[in-house]
Amino acid sequence: MFARQTQSAVRERMTNAPQSWRSLRWITGEPPAIAQALWSALACLLLLCFALYLNYAWQAIWFPFGLDYGEGEIWQQAAMIPGRLMYGNINHPPFIGFEYPPLYHLLTRLFTWRLENFLPAGRFVSVASASVVAASVASLVTLGSSAESPNTVRRAAMIAALLPFTLHPLLQFSAWARVDLLAIAFSVGGVAIAARAAAAGAALSCFSAFCGRGLYQTNRIGCPRWPPH
Repeated sequence: MFARQTQSAVRERMTNAPQSWRSLRWITGEPPAIAQALWSALACLLLLCFALYLNYAWQAIWFPFGLDYGEGEIWQQAAMIPGRLMYGNINHPPFIGFEYPPLYHLLTRLFTWRLENFLPAGRFVSVASASVVAASVASLVTLGSSAESPNTVRRAAMIAALLPFTLHPLLQFSAWARVDLLAIAFSVGGVAIAARAAAAGAALSCFSAFCGRGLYQTNRIGCPRWPPH
């Protein structure tokens, strides 16, 4: 229902758009030779960027030392979660503040047994979160596309999925053992799931759950304290 309404609205706007705008529809329709060449060149460039990112991410995951000052803080927090010292009084030893909910820390602990220690496990979670962001963007583009050709929709979705891997913030934070990419993955994934949900009630529930999780993943508001006072 939502997808049909979105596509109908896009088509209606294109139909009522000025002639100069409608002339640009060859970009999203069945492309002629020149457009096909542009699509191919852009796809090759983005695939090259993605290949470089994969090489960078692989090397970062197995780098034995810290890449960012925040990794040490998150590592110390993960070592104390779960436990009686988590979210404790920062005026007493070990004087560690817990500004994030424990979801990232617990997910990382699940992979620690396989990936030797916290650093590769935490970086793996961040890289996986970046992949979720890319898949969510591709899903939203597929849902909102006004193109009638399935091949065109797939091309647009592929390019949309690869574009995030050209952005400096994602390239940087996705290789660090930090909570940021997991929060973004929950936020963008929540929007994608809500858009895909068939019923309005289900859409609202999915959106609230995922986006809420993303909000509190990087916000101290609502963090529990342990032990309770």
